[in-house]
Amino acid sequence: MENDKKDIKIETEEDVGLDDKIKAGARAIGKKIEDPDKDIDAEYEAEKAKESC
Repeated sequence: MENDKKDIKIETEEDVGLDDKIKAGARAIGKKIEDPDKDIDAEYEAEKAKESC
């Protein structure tokens, strides 16, 4: 009889927030495209703060 093994994904604290960081980065890049004079680092931090709430 074969053992049925299932993959178990264990999320670390870093993994849990990764989706929010990607979303915040994508929004910051979108705003930079709309207005090239914007500071992308400041936009990223602002978007990251919105995601964490």
